[in-house]
Amino acid sequence: MESTVTTQEEKLAYQQSVEMASNYANQFDADMKANLAIARTISTTMESYETADRDEALLILENLLRDNPHLLGTYVAFEPDAFDGKDAEYTNSPAHDGTGRFVPYWNKMNGTASVAPLLHYDSSDYYQLPKATEKDVLTEPYFYEGVFMVSYVSPIMKEGEFAGIGGVDVSLEYVDEVVSKVRTFDTGYAFMVSNSGVILSHPTHKDWIGKKDLYDFGGEELEKASRDIKNGIGGHLETADPTTGKTVILFYEPVETGDFAFVLVVPKEEMLAGVADLRERLLEHHHHHH
Repeated sequence: MESTVTTQEEKLAYQQSVEMASNYANQFDADMKANLAIARTISTTMESYETADRDEALLILENLLRDNPHLLGTYVAFEPDAFDGKDAEYTNSPAHDGTGRFVPYWNKMNGTASVAPLLHYDSSDYYQLPKATEKDVLTEPYFYEGVFMVSYVSPIMKEGEFAGIGGVDVSLEYVDEVVSKVRTFDTGYAFMVSNSGVILSHPTHKDWIGKKDLYDFGGEELEKASRDIKNGIGGHLETADPTTGKTVILFYEPVETGDFAFVLVVPKEEMLAGVADLRERLLEHHHHHH
């Protein structure tokens, strides 16, 4: 009899952890969806924008950045002469580079909002992927001018042709701030990983962010978790915590928009002790009522 009680309570403890992980995953999913919606707004606005006034377009981007304080940047980038046919007139003017292409990046990279031309658009995923696929893209996390970020980008299509992109950038620092505060049981904590398993946040090992991935965490055992995360599947597994050596249970839940995953790390003994506490509380509660 005793053993079935334990397994039921263990199930409950597992369920609580799964629910916690999935609530956080959903919260991030909602954030990601909202960010993608802003990128889409920029691209659809540009698709129907007949005036082709660069100053006015800059103002639209600036206002979007100011109205959405969690964004790091807002931008458009057009194919050569696709905005107003006047690239030659704008060579090296403010907010432009030597090409004269309309590639403004309103951003808060150095704290305050300012505009500069985008860099690396000829080679970077944020421009090349939407160009190749003609679909919305959420990039894998990358470093841009030393800032670890993701880009949400939407292609600008004119008469069925790719004309450029509208996009927003989100610094991954805010993900780290939020996720690093998560606590469960006594020493349980959480981190986020990208679709390919790259660590996006960590409460203690800031040097791992963007540099290490799930494989560094547990090798073979985590093969399954890595595969699941790639495929947007949640689950849990037992492994040794690389920092403490304790046996922990990793609960991972997919963040659909962006193919990230939220990972909750719970030391097994704390979870089982939690179950025992729960039983005592339930028994006490039971006695008070009789």
